[in-house]
Amino acid sequence: MTLAPGVIGDVVDRLGYLVGDARLPVPDWAAWLIKLGAYFGARSQSRPPINALLAVPTRDFAACFAAMGVVIQRALDPDHSLSVPQHFLRLASSLPGTAVNLQVGGRGIEGVLDGIADLGGDRGRVVRVRVTNRDGGNEARLVPEHQCFRVQLADEEHGLGEKRKSHRAKGLTPFLAECLGATTAVHLIERARTDCVVYGTLALLKSELTEQEFSTGSDIRGVLADVVRPKPLVGAGLPHRSCIIRSPLAPTSDGPEAPVVVFDGARAFLSGWKQALRMNTMIVLDRGEPRFGDGLDLGLALLREGGALREPPADLAGMPPGLEVAFFERSP
Repeated sequence: MTLAPGVIGDVVDRLGYLVGDARLPVPDWAAWLIKLGAYFGARSQSRPPINALLAVPTRDFAACFAAMGVVIQRALDPDHSLSVPQHFLRLASSLPGTAVNLQVGGRGIEGVLDGIADLGGDRGRVVRVRVTNRDGGNEARLVPEHQCFRVQLADEEHGLGEKRKSHRAKGLTPFLAECLGATTAVHLIERARTDCVVYGTLALLKSELTEQEFSTGSDIRGVLADVVRPKPLVGAGLPHRSCIIRSPLAPTSDGPEAPVVVFDGARAFLSGWKQALRMNTMIVLDRGEPRFGDGLDLGLALLREGGALREPPADLAGMPPGLEVAFFERSP
């Protein structure tokens, strides 16, 4: 999937934020972060992973705008086509115990991922899935690597279907439709997916996603949660596209797997830095926060150890003043 600068640019042009009755355009730094998130969304199926270490003058809304770009970009390609090696690698990098759906003879069976095994010889690598059999016991199913598409992460297999058509009407708000355009907006709410996980202070992220009003050019109002659609806030039974996870109290190993991870602040990064070693990761550090130096030193050390520093991509030219970013591409 490639970056769609026209679509992202249209979103940025339509979006303004409200201060009282006044509508103001989103600042340049916010527009750039949306584009950064879109770049990560386009890169999310690529290997090796890419990481960005950002120093910002304030973290207010920074992680939310970046997550917004990820979600929009990935909604432009609703199928998110993967090759067999890419899908197998994603399953291999998912935590044991992750809920999956296993296709067997045209029907789906719920189960949990039990890891990857190499049987050697002609059998090669297999995906181990643990399911509950008719007697109530556990049963291991082995899926050969070349058939790994039979195993899908359960979090991403909630299509609307006939029984869920009402969800489209509930989820497709006028703000979402005008901000993204009708086609992209429908793609966004058609399926439950975890496109992006944001680790940070839960109360702060909730406030940024739900309390600040935004507006389109036609004065149709909404909040960032309408687009980012985080699982804790989207509403019971409605398709989500992201998750926000409290950090550092909740270990990142307990969080869901996602193509893109965003750390909102040094404390979140210092408690969950291991995710940055294997995922496409954005690390947002506020120069004014107490542990900025610790987060910066750790980020540079980790990313340099396993990756190569690279220039910002052409899609992200024109970085606004006040932002600094280091891009690292990790070794395959």
